[in-house]
Amino acid sequence: MKKKIFITTALFFCAVLSFAADNPSIPINPTVAGDNSGSTNAKSVNIEIQRESSVYTKCSTADLTGFNMTGLSWSGSANRNQTIPIDKVKSIKIKGYTMQKTTKDNLGVVFYFPYLYDIELIDGNVLTDVVGKVKQIDSFSVTTALGRQKCYTYFVRYWLEDKGEFAHNGSKDYNEKPEVPKEAVIYIEFPDR
Repeated sequence: MKKKIFITTALFFCAVLSFAADNPSIPINPTVAGDNSGSTNAKSVNIEIQRESSVYTKCSTADLTGFNMTGLSWSGSANRNQTIPIDKVKSIKIKGYTMQKTTKDNLGVVFYFPYLYDIELIDGNVLTDVVGKVKQIDSFSVTTALGRQKCYTYFVRYWLEDKGEFAHNGSKDYNEKPEVPKEAVIYIEFPDR
């Protein structure tokens, strides 16, 4: 009995460590607060997305309509709590990320959420270095010619607490600028606006 428990435990830790050794990655089927991918009430809009790999995809989505991007600020804004209706946005370019870490035992999962943007409005104004978290764009579903897929603007890395280093590259600099995974969406455009 003890041998079975030891083997099961050893296999579990091997699986966790082999998973943690991967490069920064897009999460696999995570649950994201504010994820409205199941919404059926919103009207679908055409969008073009660009991934870190420079691949552009034309698609449509209902997830990126009908909400306000709140709590934003930028140079020249009247205050630090601005609101921009997503339906007034022509494009969003992600320029920087904020980190959030959760830890279990000796493994820290570090989430990198978009936090710095350039936003072009449909009236032609461009807001640069917009700061704030827009949870509605963390993940969203799109429909392409190949079918439905989930897109992510955030990604994760694994921090080994006992070693004080990132699992994928051995770096001990917790605050290093991360390499954004190739699958991460870094640009969203609404071409019909």
